Amino acid sequence: MRQSGELSAPQLSLLEIMREHQFGRVENKPVRAGQPILDRDLKVVRVACLGGESGGTKLPGTDEFELKRAVCDLFDELARLGHGTVVRLEFKRGLPCRLETTPHVTPGARAATEPPVSGS
Repeated sequence: MRQSGELSAPQLSLLEIMREHQFGRVENKPVRAGQPILDRDLKVVRVACLGGESGGTKLPGTDEFELKRAVCDLFDELARLGHGTVVRLEFKRGLPCRLETTPHVTPGARAATEPPVSGS
């Protein structure tokens, strides 16, 4: 398993947002070269769980800790995305659980895969 010390500063910041809010989602987050970009367009929506489901993940007592599988999977998916946008990242108990993304498509790359337009 990977350790927290292997994460970049933007990855640690995203992890901290999820740990701090425990339940919710992150929306409209750009990804560049597989790294989350936390800018002013980032939207964090906190969800309040009612009826006793609000118990969160225990925070490690040290700065260095082993990453949970869901966290590793999240950063693997962002690396695979490369350049794009996280439309929605849902998290529960401080851990990511669902990820929706859109890839960044350059107009030239898209045009190369489309059939030519006839000029009739």
